[in-house]
Amino acid sequence: MNQYTPEKYQSSRSNSAMPARDRFCFLVSILYCTVEMMAALGAVFGSTFCVLVDTQFFLDCTAGENRDSRNLVMQRFNAAFESASRRINSMSRKTRDDMLARRLPDEPDVTSALVTRLRDAFDGYQKAGIKWSAKILSSHGPGAEESVFGADFLGVLQIDFPDFRIRKGFLAHAKKQDEGKKLSTDDWKRLREQCEKMMNVSNTSFVFIYSQNGFFVVPAISVLACGGPEDLHTLHPMKIHQFYRQHFYCFVGDYDIRSSSQSALRELGCRRGLELIATSPDSSEPSLFDDDGVGDAEKAG
Repeated sequence: MNQYTPEKYQSSRSNSAMPARDRFCFLVSILYCTVEMMAALGAVFGSTFCVLVDTQFFLDCTAGENRDSRNLVMQRFNAAFESASRRINSMSRKTRDDMLARRLPDEPDVTSALVTRLRDAFDGYQKAGIKWSAKILSSHGPGAEESVFGADFLGVLQIDFPDFRIRKGFLAHAKKQDEGKKLSTDDWKRLREQCEKMMNVSNTSFVFIYSQNGFFVVPAISVLACGGPEDLHTLHPMKIHQFYRQHFYCFVGDYDIRSSSQSALRELGCRRGLELIATSPDSSEPSLFDDDGVGDAEKAG
């Protein structure tokens, strides 16, 4: 009986191993087959890839002029709206200062002064090729008492750019309140009633808060959600110029509120309003960095 020793195993394994030259030839043949396969695949898919690349290049070339034009419009769009929000910040600060000096004792006085300042600041103002116009809206005649009107303020915005056109608005009720102080039960009840009237007209309704720290905005629906008298400053308020920035960029605005006529104000239950119109004349191509007439101290806010 033959025994299978380790020595015999090593001897048989070495005898059956492929010679070095044969291993080299084997590897070369595998490499050659791989190259041939890759060449075949390239022939099949290469033409398709070239067609896709050439098509995209053609589309990029033909659309380049329109894309550059749209980019320029959007740059002007951004520059003009950022400048506009800074002007609103400046005008709201000046109105706040008048309120603190007791020159504007009541909410209607503050709202009227703010609307007038904004009208004067925007009417005829130009920035980055965007021209602004503004006018005050007012409701007169019988039935102008508080019980009829839920909103103190109607904000209408019209944007008329070559590639961007919209007309929309919002409603707001004004309330004086300093941070850290809750409204009385009666004041809170009246505020809720006013918010309900606005919300019955449009979900895009807000409360303007006039305080010694500045002017802020909260959604009317947040007031209705509260179970009782609350400090409005706890309802995540937004500074009024930040709110208007959102309005400019169309995060805010009711598409159904587009009319600015006196009869529309009465139908909406609104005392007064401000209409802002931004237009972009095709012939106007000024620098994007024109001075906007607002001082550095005012821009910092």
